[in-house]
Amino acid sequence: MARFPRLVVAALLMALASPAVPAAQAADQGVVVATNSGLVRGTAQHDYRSFQGIPYAAPPVGELRWRDPQPVTPWPGVREATAPGNPCPQGPPAHLSGNEDCLYLDVTAPARAERRPVVVWLHGGGFVSGSGSDYDPHRMVVTGGVVVVTINYRLGVFGNFGYSGLAGSGDFGLADQQAALRWVRRNAAAFGGDPRNVTLAGQSAGGMSVCSQLTSPSAAGLFDKALIQSGSCLINYPKNLFWPGMPAGSPWTGRAATEATGRQLAAQVGCDTLDCLRQKSATDLSAPKLPFDKPAYDTPLLPLEPATALREGRYQRVPVLEGGNLDEHRGWAAVLNAQEPITPQRYRQLLADSFGDQADLVAAAPPRLRALPAGPPR
Repeated sequence: MARFPRLVVAALLMALASPAVPAAQAADQGVVVATNSGLVRGTAQHDYRSFQGIPYAAPPVGELRWRDPQPVTPWPGVREATAPGNPCPQGPPAHLSGNEDCLYLDVTAPARAERRPVVVWLHGGGFVSGSGSDYDPHRMVVTGGVVVVTINYRLGVFGNFGYSGLAGSGDFGLADQQAALRWVRRNAAAFGGDPRNVTLAGQSAGGMSVCSQLTSPSAAGLFDKALIQSGSCLINYPKNLFWPGMPAGSPWTGRAATEATGRQLAAQVGCDTLDCLRQKSATDLSAPKLPFDKPAYDTPLLPLEPATALREGRYQRVPVLEGGNLDEHRGWAAVLNAQEPITPQRYRQLLADSFGDQADLVAAAPPRLRALPAGPPR
């Protein structure tokens, strides 16, 4: 998989993260587009069109909690698409936000309906936070001449939950992403996009999601190119990555480990069946604070950990653009320094604990060229 200059990737990320346009600047004229589930009415500015809160799958609530995404029920008339859909549940139990009815996407397209390349953007947030509507891609759409689709996908205990005998165990968030990609294949042309020129892109957990889809058999044929920002299919991170004492690990976990955590959750909330768990509130399920923060492999959707699949040649042969955010962890350093000052001596100790005999190499690198060593082969 080819690598390209990180400057190109940084420009893309900046375009996606550009500030939202105030609603007052939107033109009064609406625009109606026919999707495979019904008509939607968005808003038209002088150089782009915006359609928000379009459902791409049925609400995963009640009996559909912890099931693969199901088709949308078609709606009559014209559905207003002028406001984002609900973000998925996220945050600590005391301040839990979002709504399980959250499988929505936003489409931003150039004003002229032509056959444009399509970018499907997967948000970051450690698989436990974020939403597609956090990003306003209109500048990228206008200057780049592309159609951008930003999506929500299930997070935390709703996206990565595992339980013995549960179909789709551990991968509901990844399954949502695939459902959104199928929606794009079916509907991109209606918004002026080319359904045969789709780039799947994401940053942080979104980048890890792209890695997952690159090595998922069920994602074959759903996209034509890939962009990974601040992630890698080969990643394994050292201990102390975000805070002192954080263990080394990987963005993925085995299905057996996820299902063991699922049994632990059931015991803590007083359930011994999935039916009982499906009747619990989102707050009840989040209260135990168990780590449902990684998609699972050893599953039908993700048979192998992406690093293993890549080494064995089991991945989609599509062009891949990969890069990283410069100085990404300086924000974490500021938080840690506020808790306990990072003196030169403490800094050296943390490097030695994390990187062993590579610590001096990391410390000696010029500040703007520092990067984590790849770590030992896995």
